[in-house]
Amino acid sequence: TASGTEAVELCASLKPDLVLMDIFLTGAMDGVEAACVIQTECDIPVIFLTSHTDQVTLQRAKRTAPYGYVLKPVDEDWLRTAVEVALFKHHTERKLRQSEQHYRELFSGMLNAFLLLELLPAPNQDFRILAANPAFERVTGLACATVVGRTLREALPGIEPFWLDTLSATAVSGRPTRFENYLGDLNMYFLAQAYCPQPGQVAVALEDVTERKRGEERLRYRTFHDALTGL
Repeated sequence: TASGTEAVELCASLKPDLVLMDIFLTGAMDGVEAACVIQTECDIPVIFLTSHTDQVTLQRAKRTAPYGYVLKPVDEDWLRTAVEVALFKHHTERKLRQSEQHYRELFSGMLNAFLLLELLPAPNQDFRILAANPAFERVTGLACATVVGRTLREALPGIEPFWLDTLSATAVSGRPTRFENYLGDLNMYFLAQAYCPQPGQVAVALEDVTERKRGEERLRYRTFHDALTGL
């Protein structure tokens, strides 16, 4: 088809593996606009086919993130290579998106609070919060939207140096760690399990153990009366 609108309709009905799209088409919708719709709504890779190399057109085409360009007159070997690369790239990206969606669902569905942190450069001993899951908001009462992008010291001004020292050691060494400690800002005890997903980052799972810790404290200071001895 020489029509951008018809190209979009055909892709929606035929579901091709790949589209060779001429940049200049007839009608109100040119190839650049049609490619944007096809890749966004139909998830079909597009290779641009064109004899035009003016910078304005190429800049517009780049914004659609095409999977390649083939210039006229078409060289068969180059076309074959462009198609193979585009199909492989699209297949890889689709698998990556599926994997990201899977982990995003796990992240959102976790029962324990979870933070992804980025170690700030020296001399600041602090972390930037990259992500927080819904359980973090539910457990701590701190909205994810208000803590993401801030530092730990900004989000929790009263955080003890022990937390920052321990998490920094994990970020630098890459060794996972597990510890229990108190967060005064929240008046809560947490069992923290931290690991390093990549250099300079720390992922922290937080389990609220406040009731258990307070129960232990009550048992420690409770007085028992022995009826036999009167003690």
